[in-house]
Amino acid sequence: MLIKFAIQDFLSERKMMNASEFTLINYRSFFRGFQEWLRENNIQDVQDITTNTLRLYLMYCKNEKGNSPNTINNKVKNLKAFFNHLIENEFVQHNPCLKLKKQQTDERIEVFTDAHIRQMLRYYRRMKRKGP
Repeated sequence: MLIKFAIQDFLSERKMMNASEFTLINYRSFFRGFQEWLRENNIQDVQDITTNTLRLYLMYCKNEKGNSPNTINNKVKNLKAFFNHLIENEFVQHNPCLKLKKQQTDERIEVFTDAHIRQMLRYYRRMKRKGP
């Protein structure tokens, strides 16, 4: 199946499943870039997409486009949803996303400084003195 038609089918199904307009816009944006990259690499059929193809695409996004790990992980999530759809509808026999792993992200926890804590304590002491 041509990628163009597979994407249209996926988006139609998501719309039918009442995906939000925001979600549909994000999918369209993602697929526009993915489809362009595939076209530049002479890949037109979903059967021709391998795990290595997807890894090359994600490396391109990371290295050439400067995508963050969170953005790459969103792309992996979109690809997995897309290929799960293709498997469920028997458009492909093999899911090239099975071996894709999400990138590790740095999760930062904002902590209060000593000055912030003193400021909060002063505020609560004032509130307590004022009473109910």
